[in-house]
Amino acid sequence: NWDDHSRAHRYTALAIAKNYLDSCAPNAILFTLGDNDTFPLWYAQEVEGYRTDVRVCNLSLLSTGWYVDQMKRKAYNSEPLPISLTWEQYKDGTRDLVVLEPAGGQYLNIKEIIEYIKSPNFDDKNQIILLSREKGYKSDGIALPASFSLPVDREKVLANNTVAIKDSALIVDELRWQLKTGEMNQVLKAYIVMMDILAHNNWERPIYYASTTGPDAYFGLEEYFQLEGLAYRLVPIKTRNRGGYEMGRINSDVLYENLMNVFDDHSRTDRINNPDAPKKEPYPYAWGGLNDPRVYNCEDNIRLTPLIRNTYIRLANTLTVEGEIEKAEAVLDRGNVVLPNQTIPYVSTYKSDYALWCLNYVQQYFKLRTPSGEEKGMGMIKDMLQSFKENFEWYEKQSNRTITIHSDNIISDFYVIGQILNQLNSKQIKKIQNELKAIRINSTADIAINTLDKRLSVGITRIQEDQQNVVRSFQELRNLLDFAQLSGNDQAAEKALAIIENHLKTIEGLSPQLGAAFRDFVFK
Repeated sequence: NWDDHSRAHRYTALAIAKNYLDSCAPNAILFTLGDNDTFPLWYAQEVEGYRTDVRVCNLSLLSTGWYVDQMKRKAYNSEPLPISLTWEQYKDGTRDLVVLEPAGGQYLNIKEIIEYIKSPNFDDKNQIILLSREKGYKSDGIALPASFSLPVDREKVLANNTVAIKDSALIVDELRWQLKTGEMNQVLKAYIVMMDILAHNNWERPIYYASTTGPDAYFGLEEYFQLEGLAYRLVPIKTRNRGGYEMGRINSDVLYENLMNVFDDHSRTDRINNPDAPKKEPYPYAWGGLNDPRVYNCEDNIRLTPLIRNTYIRLANTLTVEGEIEKAEAVLDRGNVVLPNQTIPYVSTYKSDYALWCLNYVQQYFKLRTPSGEEKGMGMIKDMLQSFKENFEWYEKQSNRTITIHSDNIISDFYVIGQILNQLNSKQIKKIQNELKAIRINSTADIAINTLDKRLSVGITRIQEDQQNVVRSFQELRNLLDFAQLSGNDQAAEKALAIIENHLKTIEGLSPQLGAAFRDFVFK
């Protein structure tokens, strides 16, 4: 009965489930992995009858025979998945694990791999070892590398809109990818079945991967992803994988339609399977209440906010590159309607890295090079600084013991403020002088500097093994120094500078070359 734990008016699970499903083209296959990207989708389909043409295929369950059975049956408006393996070939205790050679220069057609694994020779084997006998391994058959290919039917992918006509020149003849797990590659049954689906789908049904599953589920296919909402579509276009939330190319037309016209209203009806359903009054808040001031946004909601915000950033960036500046600004504006500072604060102790995503958002506003974009970006900066002011007001009222307990949070705040200053030009910094000087850091700066001093003292003694942490601590001290200087906290600035100089001299005594590199890094 805690008031701040009320779940009233919170429909985000349903909203995000519908957004996963509506990220998919009709009759799609959507691979998921965890609970939160599966169970809400099942509810939307089973209870509300929403987008039942999409087959949700959970990879955590796909290693079990009973679940593969389900995938081979029609479900509502979804036809059976194209799985060629028979019950005898995928039943529990059979082909549970296949071990492959390291990836090499030879890319094997996955349909041929599946046909080989289906051989009766393996019917009684729980594990199939396909390693080279020449390397001393005991092998159950021909050594196969973990490097795969999937042929592309160019005419089909254009005809069914897997690839837009405007992107036809980018189509590759075949997908080529590999696993990068080391000397031997263990492939669970779930991924054998997934390969079977990809091999026998023949580019007929759209294939998607939930954007929250991570590399384990993607099976090395990330270079062929296209972000269309909360899911990546598998397309025969190769894009450099930058990792994290930056995977895949962007089809701005599809993503714009989803983010701007589809995703906001969780109460919407299924327009794919029920196009004639009567229209209803839209729900007044976005994404099931993310921007509803009445809603308590739990940690499950907060964890998704960097992904959601970054999706708006990526679309806006693509539109900016394409010269669609007005549309790009509208996308950024909509993202801030969905995730306003009032309900999802830009600065959060629970999710400290979210502030950096908001800073990326500010940079995207600046990239528009419009007066309104500049104004909105600076508005976000001032909101963030106001939050930091409130944080430090609380810290400064506490005992030294309490401040020390919160030293990691304090250092994180200093780090973000430093990143803000690093990304602003001199004119922009002048505009926030009053906000900077309003943040008082007397006790907090002293304790933060002492904490970083101790970390550097320890790190420098084993600098060869701990270089990354030493770099991070120097960066945090430099950010604190910049902020102290700009905000008029001269005592903190002098102490931070003295600590930095002391540790740089220690490193220079150990290795002049390394010391020079660190000095250049800190004072670049």
